[in-house]
Amino acid sequence: MILNQWYAILPSKSVKPQGIVGLKRLNLNLALFRNAQGELGCVVDQCSHRGAALSKGEMKGNCLMCPFHGLEFDPRGECTFVPALGKASTADLRRFNVTAYPVREKHGIIYFWYGDSAKVTEELPFFAAHVDETYVYSEIEDHWEAHYSRCIENQLDVVHVPIVHHNTIGKGN
Repeated sequence: MILNQWYAILPSKSVKPQGIVGLKRLNLNLALFRNAQGELGCVVDQCSHRGAALSKGEMKGNCLMCPFHGLEFDPRGECTFVPALGKASTADLRRFNVTAYPVREKHGIIYFWYGDSAKVTEELPFFAAHVDETYVYSEIEDHWEAHYSRCIENQLDVVHVPIVHHNTIGKGN
């Protein structure tokens, strides 16, 4: 993949209010979540404490709570609470922070920044200048057990269609 680019990774509607979605994109296991204010967060899907999948946790107010020991993380990946230390603890929780990734939403799409977070741009890739309210579109989710480059190559190679798909989309015309 090309570094320092925005990538469309999921429809906005896939992450419900106070919801968590685990997914793999760009060979990264991610946990996407919305907090109580509807703010979107994206962190590595692995708790810094014992490695539990954060996507299997639950939302607790504005934070994603680990399903194993209850550590809480905000949308920036900062650990805000460790239950075993107690509410009165003054311990430095930064050592429990998890990697967070920049995400943005526009046009009903969640975009993920792949690269150096210091180089994040505000401009998201979309063809807004060429689209108006008369356009109709839909989306489909189709998981392929293949590297993304093979999927793209397959879609561009129309010559194989009448041979490989002779009894479905390749017959006739």
